[in-house]
Amino acid sequence: MWERKQKIGSTDQQPGDNLGISVAVSGSYMVSGAWWEEGEDGSNDPLTSAGAAYFYKLQADGTWIETQKVISPHRETLGYFGFIVAIGGNYAMIGAFNEDHSTGFNAGRVYAYHRNANDQWVLDDSLKIANPGNNDYFGASIAMAGDYALIGADGHGYDENGANFLMTAGAAFLFRKEPNNQWTQIRKFVPSDREAGDQFGKYLDIDDRGLVIGTFRKDGGIGFFEIGAAYAIGCDDISCDFDQITSADFQKLLSPDIDSYENFSWDVAISGDWLVAGKSSESNQPGGGTGSNTGAAYFFHWENGQWVGKQKVYAPDYSAFAHFGRSIAIDGSVCVIGAGTESKDENGQNIVAGAGAAYVFELQPNNHWLPVKKLVGTERGISDLFGEDALDISGINIVVGAWLADTISGDYKIDGGAVYFFQRDSPITAVNELFAVNDLSILNNPSLDGILRLHHLNQSNTNDISLNVFSVEGRLMASDQVSTSADLRIDLSNLPPAMYFVQLTSLGFEPQTLKWIRL
Repeated sequence: MWERKQKIGSTDQQPGDNLGISVAVSGSYMVSGAWWEEGEDGSNDPLTSAGAAYFYKLQADGTWIETQKVISPHRETLGYFGFIVAIGGNYAMIGAFNEDHSTGFNAGRVYAYHRNANDQWVLDDSLKIANPGNNDYFGASIAMAGDYALIGADGHGYDENGANFLMTAGAAFLFRKEPNNQWTQIRKFVPSDREAGDQFGKYLDIDDRGLVIGTFRKDGGIGFFEIGAAYAIGCDDISCDFDQITSADFQKLLSPDIDSYENFSWDVAISGDWLVAGKSSESNQPGGGTGSNTGAAYFFHWENGQWVGKQKVYAPDYSAFAHFGRSIAIDGSVCVIGAGTESKDENGQNIVAGAGAAYVFELQPNNHWLPVKKLVGTERGISDLFGEDALDISGINIVVGAWLADTISGDYKIDGGAVYFFQRDSPITAVNELFAVNDLSILNNPSLDGILRLHHLNQSNTNDISLNVFSVEGRLMASDQVSTSADLRIDLSNLPPAMYFVQLTSLGFEPQTLKWIRL
């Protein structure tokens, strides 16, 4: 299961640096931004919030160490270098959305790096958009996939042809890496129904199979304000031909239960056939309850040439003002969803306002996503904002930023920020199955008395297993540690009548999920 491995800062950390405002991980390498760092490298004077970014590498003993600090070559006061970072293989990008240049104030830049044979990150290019303007905020979001980078400018006001100005309508720009490690802008994306204030491109993601761009402030017609929308492109091939994709290829996605000011697509993520969109201001809760800014997230699946809504999920221990869905990352069969103002620890206790949390969901064999772990920080403090804006996953490694954390290994630096590393102790897709085919079945299904009865035909298997019962919304309803060496009888009569998912997991084995109906 997922375990916390390390909490780390930067080697020159100071109060107010805000390390962990952004994180990105790929294989054995990670980068994190510190947007309020003063951009010093020993040869220059401090500049307020010029920003910096730090690279880390995974060592043979399983620990992460800092290997390099980088700053903007055009550093300036309030440049915010490091507000967003991205990494893919041997390439990385760091955004400075507030930097000025000759044609615009706060126009923004993005800096591209590659990793050389000595594990040093070398600056290759400084990216700007064609005809930038004031307050474009180019570099507010970045995602990388292979030779392509998708970069948001949520303050940009012009359409694809540089006309029809609409204040903060937003745009996204597609760049391609050339053989000399320079990056060329090949496309500008805007939606056909663009409106002022949409902030299209504030959140986005790309992988080999498609891309998704959020407009979390999108209005929905008469009486619906800031419902949010996502614009997505998918491909049936192994990889998309991004050189041929245009804005006309977008499919517009909405939540099926729209309501004003819920901000659907406040962060989005894509991996293969799955796409996820958060709705961090959702106030509805499972069972008809309500709680302001509880949050939710929606899974979409690529089927027959379109994205199809499949599942809405909440935090298993959902609570008001947690903002579940504010940050999202997905890699294959694992999705991590942040709730940066969640206050309870992993056991639902020790309330610390705004300490933050993140929830790991794993894809089951029946294509249903279930929560398997709640991640929290150590030395939790008020408004640490763990998982608020920054988390990422690559294989068995999850990294989460807590950019307002004060303490690193007992060294107190107010708002210095922190980065947490988590790792899974066994592969996500195991080669063994917990039970042989048809060896496990649920008796008396549906159940009239609320007793869950599991019958195991091969009782020579004596592995201890974890049993979790989830509602269809993904809320954890019951859990227990049991053995497969005998038939199981678990009293769940306290649960209301409904359909549930029974998940059984054991170290080194693939999770098994069965449907159970309580009448």
